[in-house]
Formats: sequence, C-alpha cells, structure tokens
Amino acid sequence: MSGGSFNYLHTKEADQWVGFQCTQEAEAMIDAMIEAGADDAAMETRKILAIADGARVRLEALIEHMAPIWKAMERWKSNDTSQEMFAKALAKWRGEPE
Repeated sequence: MSGGSFNYLHTKEADQWVGFQCTQEAEAMIDAMIEAGADDAAMETRKILAIADGARVRLEALIEHMAPIWKAMERWKSNDTSQEMFAKALAKWRGEPE
C-alpha cells in the first residue's frame, strides 16, 4: 500500500477538521498543490480550514453560553442540588428577572 505523505488527509472526517487534528497535513497539502500548479484546489482546501476555524469559534461561543445550564442540570440530576436550584439557574440563563 502506498501513500501517507499527508497522513491520509483524504480520509479525515469533519470532526477531525473542526478539531484541528489535520491542520498540519492540510497546510502541507496546500503547499504541495501550489507547487504542482493546482492553486484552485489549494484555495478550496484553504476554504475548508477557514470554515473549520469559523465552526470552532462558533461552537466555543455556544458551549460557553450553554455551560451554566448544563452544569445546573448535571448537578440536579446527580442529586447535588434541587430542582428548584435548576429552575433558578434556568431563569437566569433565560435572562428572566429574579
């Protein structure tokens, strides 16, 4: 079996791109494609990196937004706090007046 020069970049799935598990290989692939005169393919690959970065940034923001309510639910369901405490956390998360 041959190949592997770019750590089998063609087999990477979306979560690996968003998780930046193949950025180094993608950058090397971009350089190799430019060297080979495939600038258009290199640009498409660069777009994938940009989309992955944008997705990561958006995910981080959404996770930060959701973390307080997830924590409240986890604490309630783990019997560390009450349903009432969860309800208070939910109201705060929703921006409802206290």
